[in-house]
Amino acid sequence: MNQAADQPSGEICHRCLQPVAMNAQRCPNCGERHTRPHYLPIFLGILGLLALVFIVIVMVKAVQESDTDSAPPDPTAQSAPQTPTRRSL
Repeated sequence: MNQAADQPSGEICHRCLQPVAMNAQRCPNCGERHTRPHYLPIFLGILGLLALVFIVIVMVKAVQESDTDSAPPDPTAQSAPQTPTRRSL
């Protein structure tokens, strides 16, 4: 009935299914080694993906800015009206 109250807080051994303390390196019942899950590779993978997304955003912004800088001037928006030149004969 009260199995949850009888078990100490911690992990359960995957070999003998007995409770193991959080700071124990080995199971007290069967002696199996217990290691904490390694989150470093997952963290580095997420960090790498975020870095790639940031680089892609910076590249897209740079391409958009270079496209607007190298675009030909708008022919309808001239800065000064042109006057016709006279030809002498």
